[in-house]
Amino acid sequence: MSAMARNELIMWGIGLTELEAQAIRHAARGRARLATWSGDTLPQAEDLDRDEPFLVLATWSAWGRASQAVPVLEGVTRAVILSEDADAETVQNATASGADAAINTPLEQDSLTAVIERAISVRRLYDDIYRMTQEIVLERELLSRKNEQLKFINGFLARTAESMDPVELLGIAQAELSKLVDISALHACIWGPQDDAAFEAELFLAENISASARQSWCSLLLESAASLSSRKLKDYRIVQLPAHGRIVRPPSKGRTLILPLKAAGDVFGCIAVAGSINYSLGRDQVELMHSAVSHLGLALRNAILFSEARNEADYDSLTMIHNRRAFERRLKEEIVRHQRYGHPMSLLMLDIDRFKPINDSYGHLAGDAVLAAVARTIRNAVRTCDYPARYGGEEFAVILPQTSGVQASVLAERLRHEIAGLDFFEEGAHFRITASIGIADIAPDSPHITAPQLIRRSDRALYGAKHQGRNQVVVAPYENECPSIAAMH
Repeated sequence: MSAMARNELIMWGIGLTELEAQAIRHAARGRARLATWSGDTLPQAEDLDRDEPFLVLATWSAWGRASQAVPVLEGVTRAVILSEDADAETVQNATASGADAAINTPLEQDSLTAVIERAISVRRLYDDIYRMTQEIVLERELLSRKNEQLKFINGFLARTAESMDPVELLGIAQAELSKLVDISALHACIWGPQDDAAFEAELFLAENISASARQSWCSLLLESAASLSSRKLKDYRIVQLPAHGRIVRPPSKGRTLILPLKAAGDVFGCIAVAGSINYSLGRDQVELMHSAVSHLGLALRNAILFSEARNEADYDSLTMIHNRRAFERRLKEEIVRHQRYGHPMSLLMLDIDRFKPINDSYGHLAGDAVLAAVARTIRNAVRTCDYPARYGGEEFAVILPQTSGVQASVLAERLRHEIAGLDFFEEGAHFRITASIGIADIAPDSPHITAPQLIRRSDRALYGAKHQGRNQVVVAPYENECPSIAAMH
């Protein structure tokens, strides 16, 4: 432990006689301890580091060697002891060689006390300056760190303001949070309002995740959701996040962080961050992570509210399925996804047969009941990833991602059969309906196709079903195939 660390003041005396040493100790009045060295034995660098003397007194005969052992140092006063008959030239030489003070023998108490007092003042001044410098350096480091943190948060805010799409926001969050910690994957779970006793959740999982890893992540997210919401799970659906190139492994202890998503004090979701190594976060990282996730929660809540408002505008008020505008937008998105990943997809177009006579015979309320019943039948028959819509009038459309023409035909046959089995009663009359269905699909290796082209192909298939007698399912051939149409009964 150094002298400064133990708050002890030490003087060094080099080449002193015993009487001179006693005089110096007496003049110090117990305020400092004197360590003496002979003129032949000089202190070493480790002695200097250990004692950190504030005052060095050396006789003129030992001054040359003492000056080499104790060079000019900040906060250290160097005094030379001269003989009684030392002339002005000697004093000048001593000062020129680095002496801060010169004392003549015999040593007088007043002179010694003045030198010691001045040396203590210099040391205290130096200590104050040193502490102030350290504080300034520390404050600069803290300011620099705060500036970096502010820069990160501002960048995070700017990026999350770029989108109102939850999928895009989660991708942005992964990219930005990767600047703080190692992230191999980011998943999320978002659920419904707190006033529901049970809740429906959306799980956002990476596209390139294996089946076993997907199951593990689903379990972890659902358990976290149940714990954070204190409610029972009613249902959930999976939303795919774009892959980021890294292998997504199952969650493991120490490498997974679960962080709640909050807005207006309510927890409405959580994110799960996975790393390739065990997480050991510093205080700054933890604070920045929580701050970023807090902003992410607000951005996601706004995106959800925007999506809900858009969905209200995108739904048909009678049938409670998507309208044509929403359908056309979604079809373009699914075709882009098909072209990116090469998955098959199909488009199903359904038209109620002889719908006008129903309105003419039973009235428009009966026609509305038929439309609502057909929409409900379609909605109950399709998967959560499928996209049913009212295309216009009595015509409906269903986008079927990752579905081949053969698979779409099976679904269409089931729909045709269920619609034909519906019973309607109006003013004591009983009637039934049928539907014609046309299907167009895109194979994984098919050439580029646009949304209008796919709609035209399914429309032609629907026309073929009508032409063949209605209540039919027809799959459109590919453009380079024979134009004959195959009907399924």
